[in-house]
Amino acid sequence: MRRLTKEDKKRIKNLNNKGLSLRQIQKETNIPLSTLQYNLNKDKNRKRIKEINLPSHDFLKGEILGAFAGDGSFYYDKSGRSSRYSIRFYFSYYEEEYRDYIYHLLKDMNLNVNIYTTKYKGNISCFEIRTFSIKFLNFIKENLYFGDNKTDSICLLKNINNYSEDFLYGFARGLMDTDGFVETYNISCGVISKNLIKNLEKIFLKINIRPNITIRIREGRKNLYLLRIPRKYLEVYYTNIGFSNPNKSRKLINIIKKSGAARI
Repeated sequence: MRRLTKEDKKRIKNLNNKGLSLRQIQKETNIPLSTLQYNLNKDKNRKRIKEINLPSHDFLKGEILGAFAGDGSFYYDKSGRSSRYSIRFYFSYYEEEYRDYIYHLLKDMNLNVNIYTTKYKGNISCFEIRTFSIKFLNFIKENLYFGDNKTDSICLLKNINNYSEDFLYGFARGLMDTDGFVETYNISCGVISKNLIKNLEKIFLKINIRPNITIRIREGRKNLYLLRIPRKYLEVYYTNIGFSNPNKSRKLINIIKKSGAARI
């Protein structure tokens, strides 16, 4: 195959942009058809890497990363015609509203997004949002650290003082939306990454919420780090962090109303 010079490649690109067919370009350049086809396909593949539109607000950037830290994963997908990076978010069967919220967040970032369902005995057991984007993965890796085992190592890449407050509050919301849960009198978050729970604790301390942290020892499994926000801080949490997950937001509002301190 003839090796093309930079001038050859530039000329081919210009002729292709003018709408000339492959055979017309071949007549103009006297370059073999096979070489032209290879070069144009290579250039086309480069263009397939779509630009993404990151949210303009730091809160939303933090929120999508918090959701990934809680219930996201990625892997290098070698199936199909080409290898690509697959980023996934997982949701319980009763989290359809929150699933749609994350779906639209990703769509607004100019990502191609698909929703998949998993069924057990004919009933939906969980949902999965899947997107393929090396640029989105790069955005994740620019802000989060995780080793070979993402679940027990994930945390913010930098010291929290290197992030804006809006980013940190959004990150806390995304993590609580996914790995958080609303109990009878308080709200909690349970993860197996010690550094991630420390991140969350420091974020809450910024708004004068003093959470309680305990470790649950589980035989044959990784230790679970539990962070609980006492009832007296729930309104502060609601005002500064809150939930985008409608199920959890409704439960939190009910607890605050029952406490008699509701100003929502």
